[in-house]
Amino acid sequence: DWKVRPDGVSYNTVILAIANNRGRGSGRSAERILHRMERQYYNGHLASKPTSATYTSLIKAWTSEKASTRRAEEIVNRLRKPNKGKIAVAPDTSIYNALLNCY
Repeated sequence: DWKVRPDGVSYNTVILAIANNRGRGSGRSAERILHRMERQYYNGHLASKPTSATYTSLIKAWTSEKASTRRAEEIVNRLRKPNKGKIAVAPDTSIYNALLNCY
């Protein structure tokens, strides 16, 4: 009885593939994957913890959307706020570079 669940590498690969596709709805699709990843992490699957690379790819996925700048800023602002009991990922150079690419 195997219970195989995707880990952070699996989720990051899917989010990056969505971001590289740059199709319509890429941002929303990537965000759905992120929410699934976060749920798994909160449910005790620690290997699915989002990282800086996760959020960098998420922001990159939003660059093809009309509301990309606004949504990318919201994502970065969410990461900058201290959030008790939540996943702590501080924005780093790669996240800020992805944000700059939205402009």
